[in-house]
Amino acid sequence: MITYAKDEGNLTHLMSAALYGQTEAVEALLRKGADVNARNREGRTALMFAVINLHNATVQTLLQFGADVNAQAADGCTPLMLAASSGDAEITRALLNSGANALYATK
Repeated sequence: MITYAKDEGNLTHLMSAALYGQTEAVEALLRKGADVNARNREGRTALMFAVINLHNATVQTLLQFGADVNAQAADGCTPLMLAASSGDAEITRALLNSGANALYATK
């Protein structure tokens, strides 16, 4: 499994690509073995970065590669909570359709 080095912001290459909606780079990194569920120091995953920045295509790609839809960051937030707070119905629906638990509460 490839995790790749983390940058000074403690992001893997996959997280950075997800943050900026670089879906092709995300897919390439995942095909090379990047850890889809790697976390930064705040416990955030690439899926969370894609959700926060409303990158729907990137979210879909991460889900296809097995991103954990119920991962909780250190503050207790899940991808679904982040999507719901953004008001993006399409991403929220995609997460729910992928098994996101709507009953989680923050810590």
